[in-house]
Amino acid sequence: NVMASVAKFCRARQQLSHKSEPEPQVGLLFSRNSLFRHTSRLFGGWGAASNPARGLLDALLESHYSVDVIPDWKLADVAALYPLIAVPDWIDIGAACTGVLVEHVRRGGRLLITGSENARLFQESLGVKFLGGPAKQSAYVPDGEVFGNLSGLWQDVETVSARSLENRYPTYDSTRDAKCAASVCDFGKGKIAAIYGPVGSVFAASHAPAVRKFLHRVVSGIFTPDVSIEAPPTVEMALRRKHGRMLVHLVNVTAMQVSGDYAAIDYVPAAGPVILTVRGRKPRGVLLEPGGAALDVLQDETAGTWRTTVSSIHLHEIVSIEG
Repeated sequence: NVMASVAKFCRARQQLSHKSEPEPQVGLLFSRNSLFRHTSRLFGGWGAASNPARGLLDALLESHYSVDVIPDWKLADVAALYPLIAVPDWIDIGAACTGVLVEHVRRGGRLLITGSENARLFQESLGVKFLGGPAKQSAYVPDGEVFGNLSGLWQDVETVSARSLENRYPTYDSTRDAKCAASVCDFGKGKIAAIYGPVGSVFAASHAPAVRKFLHRVVSGIFTPDVSIEAPPTVEMALRRKHGRMLVHLVNVTAMQVSGDYAAIDYVPAAGPVILTVRGRKPRGVLLEPGGAALDVLQDETAGTWRTTVSSIHLHEIVSIEG
C-alpha cells in the first residue's frame, strides 16, 4: 500500500519530469581534486570534507536559486551553459578548474568564489590587495538585528579596483573594526564576486539565517536569475525544460528530518503563497501540475517581467510555462 501510494504520486508527475533537461542557472563546482588529494577515502563518506559544497548548496537552495552540481571533470564541457558558477571553499580545486573558470568570466560569465584558498588562486583577477596570509579569525556578518557567525579561516584584503559588497566584524559590533568580507569586480566581459572566508563549511554546520541572507546579498550583486520566487526558505526551486516548456519545480521541505533527535516525520505543513517572477514576455499559458489548473499572469511591461502566484504547496508542484 505504501509503495502504491508513492507510485501514484510519481506517475502523476512522470510526463513532465521524466527525460526533462536542466535549465542552467547556477552551477556549483564539486571538487574531486580536493577530496581525492586531501582525504583518505575514495568512494564517498567524506564527512566534513564535503561540507564546503553541502553548505553552499543548502544556502543557495534556501535562497531560492535553481542549482545544478557540476563535477570538476565535467566543468570544461558545461561551464559556458551556466550564467553563474559558484565555487565552494574547497582546499584545492586545481589549476585546470581555475583556468576554465577564469576563461568563463572573461567571456561574460559570472563567478562566485568562496574561501581563502580559492581567493589566492584568483588573486590576479579580483581587484584587491592581499594583506598577509589566511588566518583563523572571529567573523560576524550583520543582518538587521542579529549577526551571523562566520568565524574560521579568512583572508584579509584591501579593495583596489574591486568594490566591497559586504563587511565582517570581529565582535557583535558593526560600528568599528570592519573588514571586507566580500567584493565584486569586472573581469573581461564578466564579473567575479569573492567571499574571503569559509561560508559553505560554516553554513553546513549551523544553517544560520543571517549567513544565508549574507550570501544572498552577495550573489544578488552579480546575478539575476531567469525565475525568482517569494516564498519561505523551506521552499526549493528547480528549473527544467521539456518539449519547449519551462518547468518550475517547487518542493516544500518544511519539517524535513535533519536531526537524530527527530528521526521520523508524520506531518508536513503546507507552504505558501509562492509568488513567481519570470523575466521575459507574457507566456501563452501557465498551468499548475499535476491537475492542469490555469494560473493568472500579471505582466510588468516596465520591468520586462511577468508574475504568477501559487496559493499553496504541500509536497511538490510544477508550474508549466508554455511559450
